[in-house]
This record gives sequence, C-alpha cells and structure tokens, in this order.
Amino acid sequence: MLDAKDQEILQLKAALQTKIQMVEELNQRVLVVERNNEGNKQLNKKLISEIVRKQQDIEWYKRTYEKRSLIGYIKEKIFKKA
Repeated sequence: MLDAKDQEILQLKAALQTKIQMVEELNQRVLVVERNNEGNKQLNKKLISEIVRKQQDIEWYKRTYEKRSLIGYIKEKIFKKA
C-alpha cells in the first residue's frame, strides 16, 4: 500500500511539474503579446497622427485652391516669385 501511495505521489509531482512548466510558458506568451500590443498601440497613434496631418493638408488644399479666387491665387504666385 505504501508503494502504491509513493507511486501516486510521484505521478502527482510529475503532473504538478508539467502544469508549472505550462504556466511559465503561458506567462512568457502573455509577455510577448503585451509587448506586441504596446507596439501596435504606438503604431496606431502614429497612423492616427498621420491621418490628422493628411486631413489638415486636404483642408489647406481646399482653402487654397478651391475656395480662393483665381485672381488671389495668381497674385500670390506672382509676389512669391518676386
């Protein structure tokens, strides 16, 4: 009976060790995912700022070329060259 209990203890220790290794591996994966998420957040912020900048460029284009009179545009070009 003692031998059976010793054998069962050894099996439980082996199972525990396996589960500990799995937990450590999963913790490592979580760290990798967190690092990737942080990188993605930074990339998203960069892309959003680029979108805002492009929208500002579009608004400038509209103000400059679509809403301004042709005479004002020509006058600006002449005086800039001089």
